[in-house]
Amino acid sequence: MYLGRVCEVGSSEDVFMPPYHPYTEALLSAI
Repeated sequence: MYLGRVCEVGSSEDVFMPPYHPYTEALLSAI
């Protein structure tokens, strides 16, 4: 979620490789 809205939906493989939303990309780069 970003700003109270769902920004990515799908299986973990769909969301993580590659992330569509810049917020998801930033979260993944933080870990």
